[in-house]
Amino acid sequence: MTKHANGNSTNRPALIVFGKRGAKRPHAAWFRAANANVAQWVAAYLGFSVVPVDSAPARNLAKLLTEWQFERDGPPILPIVKQEVLEQLDELAADSVAFEEAHTGLPATAMAKPEPGTAHGDAKARQVARSLWDELTIGRVVLAPELDRKGDPEDWYSAVILALHEGAYILRWCDYPEQGLAKRERHHIALPYPAD
Repeated sequence: MTKHANGNSTNRPALIVFGKRGAKRPHAAWFRAANANVAQWVAAYLGFSVVPVDSAPARNLAKLLTEWQFERDGPPILPIVKQEVLEQLDELAADSVAFEEAHTGLPATAMAKPEPGTAHGDAKARQVARSLWDELTIGRVVLAPELDRKGDPEDWYSAVILALHEGAYILRWCDYPEQGLAKRERHHIALPYPAD
């Protein structure tokens, strides 16, 4: 992945997730604004911190990092960084009011379980299911499968769409947060049967 895409603000760093687990080496990566829910989820999952890229010092630090990467299942990849970079990020976070606001809680779509009924819609959804494929948005509850080693679907589970990344959907499992995230193509996503 390239670090920056000139002339396109949607491809620029919006958040940096960073931290260190125990005695392990520090890790950090930047996330685009479109992947903000993923960044918040990853921070909560790993016990890391989040700092917005909204100042010159933050933008300078983002230039030292790469964008997050993700394979298919589990936690996203945050590369190892130097200890001095981690220390600079810690200082930036401590001085940032925006950081405090961003760290007070995760978006509802990132961690909370869906309210009863919101996953299914009404009975008319059965008649317009085809059009709903084009309306899959962040926060929508869907069904997605576990994939075997060949990439074939096995059991299906409820998941929430966190972001659209490289043409695929990044999901978090509703009932199995310890499994990390999942990356699924559109043909491996189903809509729950509408409630009566």
